[in-house]
Amino acid sequence: MTKKIFYLIDEDVVPDVYRKVIEVKKILSSGKVNQVTEAVKIVGISRGAFYKYKDYVFLSSNDQLGNIVTFSMFLDHTKGVLSATLNRLADFGCNVITINQNIPINDVASLTLTVDTKEMTISIEDVIEKVKELNGVCSLQILARE
Repeated sequence: MTKKIFYLIDEDVVPDVYRKVIEVKKILSSGKVNQVTEAVKIVGISRGAFYKYKDYVFLSSNDQLGNIVTFSMFLDHTKGVLSATLNRLADFGCNVITINQNIPINDVASLTLTVDTKEMTISIEDVIEKVKELNGVCSLQILARE
């Protein structure tokens, strides 16, 4: 079996038809239109061009490569601590992707939080420092970074 090779290519050098195929996919997935015929008319390509490339042209699922950080934290089981933590992260431009909070044990809840840091306004080290300063945040560390 031959191993498939995938290429990441800068948008500036991608043929226009590939960009339009991606745009058709976005329109269809958004629900703005229900049929390929309508979407290709909006974008300005033929149905044939769409069907020729639709299974081969994708936006990188790693468009956030290097911007995803997963934190592990322990929070006091006190009203408003999670909300304050999320608000502080949002203040710094972090966008929450996933939250997994476990049932508190001894009034402390463990939390795994994955954020997109693409639009972050300060360094990750400063984010950690500032969030740790919040009342009720017992610990915070980076669990993973992509």
